[in-house]
Amino acid sequence: MPTPSTNLGIGDIYSEANGATPGSAVNFGDLARASYFEGPNGSNSVQYNAWGSYGNSLGANKIFAVTTDSTPNFGIFKNLDYFYYNPPDYDVTLYVENSFPTSPDDDCQNVDIQIYDNSYTYFYLTGNSGAVPAGGQYGPNTFQGLQSGMTPLIEELFWQLTVDMDPFQFGGGQVDYYINGTLVYNGPIGPGNNTFDWSMGSTEFTRILTGPGFTGSYHEVYLHP
Repeated sequence: MPTPSTNLGIGDIYSEANGATPGSAVNFGDLARASYFEGPNGSNSVQYNAWGSYGNSLGANKIFAVTTDSTPNFGIFKNLDYFYYNPPDYDVTLYVENSFPTSPDDDCQNVDIQIYDNSYTYFYLTGNSGAVPAGGQYGPNTFQGLQSGMTPLIEELFWQLTVDMDPFQFGGGQVDYYINGTLVYNGPIGPGNNTFDWSMGSTEFTRILTGPGFTGSYHEVYLHP
């Protein structure tokens, strides 16, 4: 359940993120500013889940709807959820379309997407296609992601995309990558392994989309001449 909208205290902010009452060692500055990835499920530089308003990433890994603030106050944590609470799980759905004309030279061997913190240290969402022949499609197929009530909903999707083409015969082309209908990257691909990340394009906010058989983020990868 979300933090209270009135009479908010450090105990409310801590317990929403950690499911317990705070001990005497809890510092509001750390609780507010440090990110989830600095807590027990990351570097463990703080000993509890924190909200990320101005952490190791200057707010990039903050919890959904938290205000970026180097000097946060209690007010920015009113009526916020720390964890994903909207069943079913927040999933990754992947669709790949290979529009190249010639098989096997233009066959795609695999498309892999991973969602990380912004430093690529910890990944928490993933999906992959396996082989997609020239003129073929994969999916849409859904991979289980954030578990309702158990996994924090990080505000931005810091992605890494890997496209594996034939290392010897593929002559080159283009890839377009969309998240939730937003183009986050387009550029050339060559033979073998091609890896791209959000710093080469843009991120996408963690919007919850729904469609047939999924709730979460929708990823589309188009391979073409």
